[in-house]
Amino acid sequence: MFTRRKILTLIAGAPAMALIPPAFAAVEPLRRPIPKTGELLHAVGLGTWQTFDVGGDTAGRAAAGEVLARFVKSGGRMVDSSPMYASSESVVGDLFRRVKGRELPGWAEEFDCNSWARFFLKYILGHPAVTCAIPATRNPDYLVDNMGAALGRLPDAAMRRRMVQHVRSL
Repeated sequence: MFTRRKILTLIAGAPAMALIPPAFAAVEPLRRPIPKTGELLHAVGLGTWQTFDVGGDTAGRAAAGEVLARFVKSGGRMVDSSPMYASSESVVGDLFRRVKGRELPGWAEEFDCNSWARFFLKYILGHPAVTCAIPATRNPDYLVDNMGAALGRLPDAAMRRRMVQHVRSL
């Protein structure tokens, strides 16, 4: 039986369905337990350092707000805002420059991967010690792509080694 609450919940969630690719519409995103509490957490979070550092810029705040709204609609719950990352972002940037303009290897389909962002995030999420990956973006489309890394299959240890070999070969 449908209650008023259930109907309103369904109506409120309908716009979020546009963010989920049809192939994964019925698939639950990967959730992992926080080791100490056991609380289940979406495996992809949202980093904010530099990407949300927009001060009073109206357009920047609007973009950050849209990213945050899509993040929540996609089931995200972990937002990281520490400014203590030193050169980490430049290292990640170097990796993305290495693959920019290159096609994904065909075997990436074996772990439901269709973008380089998902390739790297699924590599991270494929390690059993990782509870939550926290990529940062102010671009709403990139956020949706990032959240998709928690859908479908993840690479196992052998596939993760293959992924490393492939990136090193580029």
